[in-house]
Amino acid sequence: MDEADARTRAAEERKIDALKVSAKRLAIWGRAYDNEDLARRAKSMEKRIDRLEAKRPS
Repeated sequence: MDEADARTRAAEERKIDALKVSAKRLAIWGRAYDNEDLARRAKSMEKRIDRLEAKRPS
């Protein structure tokens, strides 16, 4: 069970990292192109990241 938990945790970490990169990119594009929709999507992704990080075990 420990090995499966470690793989699951690693997959979650990769997912969080990918979301962080995407949110940062959307936020930059939102500012650069003055696009409120992109900025809103970036903010939504940041909230999702916060929820995932709060849910993961220490």
